[in-house]
Amino acid sequence: MCETISGNLLKIFNHGVLVLGKSGVGKSSLALQLIDRGHQLIADDIVILQKTQEGKVIGSCPPEIKDYLEIRGFGIVNCKEIFGPQALLPEIPIDLVLALQPKPELPSTSDQRSVHPALLTYSLLGMSIRLLNLPYHPTYNVALLVECAVKSCFNENILLKQSTKLDNIKQGLSCDF
Repeated sequence: MCETISGNLLKIFNHGVLVLGKSGVGKSSLALQLIDRGHQLIADDIVILQKTQEGKVIGSCPPEIKDYLEIRGFGIVNCKEIFGPQALLPEIPIDLVLALQPKPELPSTSDQRSVHPALLTYSLLGMSIRLLNLPYHPTYNVALLVECAVKSCFNENILLKQSTKLDNIKQGLSCDF
């Protein structure tokens, strides 16, 4: 079984991450930032999905557009020429779907813990893949947020431990001025 999906596919910390979002949200610009930080591009804009006999979903790029990123307002970037062949991979199993969700306003403090990496899934070729909705604001360093999100998703205790630790610290603090 084979189909295509609109998005970007990268290898981030040894995990296949499919980045989804509306047209113009910044998926390709994010991919460029992540490649510059040492991660690898598999596909920009069109991702070919194939299901293996082992039940994994593998993503690759149509041969006609491999090596290239199209950055809105800038043009076409040949990643192989600029970053070298090590910046590219032909395919990767998809471990995480990351849905970029721009927020026009900065989130309030009540939104601080809205990312729960283990709670959602996304269906690709009938297989459930972990889904992370990543709200962001244009002032955020989105590449860094994505790196933290990927690390958190594959070490599920990180967010819980840090959240609990922060709550305990805050409870011990007082503002007696």
